[in-house]
Amino acid sequence: MPALLRGKKVLVVGDDRQVSPSAAFLSIANIERLRENFLSDFPFRNQVEPGASLYDLARVVFPDRFVMLKEHFRCVEPIIRFSMPFYDEPLIPLRIPKGIERLDPALVDILVEDGERRGKSKVNPPEAEVIVDEIERIINDPHLVSTPK
Repeated sequence: MPALLRGKKVLVVGDDRQVSPSAAFLSIANIERLRENFLSDFPFRNQVEPGASLYDLARVVFPDRFVMLKEHFRCVEPIIRFSMPFYDEPLIPLRIPKGIERLDPALVDILVEDGERRGKSKVNPPEAEVIVDEIERIINDPHLVSTPK
């Protein structure tokens, strides 16, 4: 935050469709006490939450300054295509993976029969076990993993 206060202009980049960090082990009473002690005059004090990002705050403080970037450089086209329903505007994938980076298909749907619906907890042990098993399978398949030269 001190670096932001020094800037004449600040560019905050983020994605409100991504998972935010969670705030574990903090009580509501402590959060309210900290707000009252340090943010009593700040008009957006209710937006300052553990687990919230600077991006989240900037979206509230400067709602008219939002620009949606359309080009995506990090993910390959099948992953971007999977994500498109979550966005109001189309994303244009620009990353072309090297031959050794390609998995075909890039995404695989796996039904986890005993998966648990998440309530307050974000943990789903049966799904986590399936993901770990799938990663192990990929790592142990010499056709899918190549060692760099």
